[in-house]
Amino acid sequence: MKKTNFSFSKRRIAGMLWLGLLFSFQLEPTLAAEKIGVNRAPKPLENQSILSSAAERKAWVKNALSAQFNLDEHNTLDTKDQEQLLNSFRVVSVFQKYNKVPVVNGESRLLLNEKNQPAYVLGKHGNISSTSTTVPMLSEADALSRLQSAKETDVASRLVYWPSPEGHHVLAYEFEGEFTTKLGFAPSQRVFIDASTGEELDRIPLFHTAMHRQVNNFVAACNEFKVKFPLIPPSPIALKREL
Repeated sequence: MKKTNFSFSKRRIAGMLWLGLLFSFQLEPTLAAEKIGVNRAPKPLENQSILSSAAERKAWVKNALSAQFNLDEHNTLDTKDQEQLLNSFRVVSVFQKYNKVPVVNGESRLLLNEKNQPAYVLGKHGNISSTSTTVPMLSEADALSRLQSAKETDVASRLVYWPSPEGHHVLAYEFEGEFTTKLGFAPSQRVFIDASTGEELDRIPLFHTAMHRQVNNFVAACNEFKVKFPLIPPSPIALKREL
């Protein structure tokens, strides 16, 4: 009987991990991304400096990466403290601020190679040039009073710029907690309240009450991201033929 070899080449495994990263970032449920739509195709970065420390990476993102997207002085990029390692890549989470206020959906991922040189950025950023207001007309307490939260539960909050489906950004309060719905109090919701009018802009459930089905097409993904080396392991039929 012929011995079957189930081992994969390092190149194939690296490719599977790389594509897995692309899928995980593209499908990340980050603040109504499905409604707004974000292009997360990888953008290559060539001949970049070695960034050995987190402080150097933060400074590079703030200056060099902002310049890559032609951001003005009001639109800035920053990094989150926690970084991840995936195969030979270091993954740094990047988020955008407008006038020092976080922009909802203004996120990307910076990938550094084994030498800690920026190699790819997944996502894109653009200037926010006009908004309805830059100063909240309502206080955080007044905005929260528009919602009914469950008793003895904590509510997290922050001031953000919320991207409307029409393409403009609205200064809003983001609240996360348990708030009432038609069916009663629902756990883990994220609600956006207009900081000027008090209007509820969006409500995102952070819990799942039904099955979620997702279909991935590896061939289409490879074509989209121009991955040419094989990523799909041999089929069971092919393996049986080798036995």
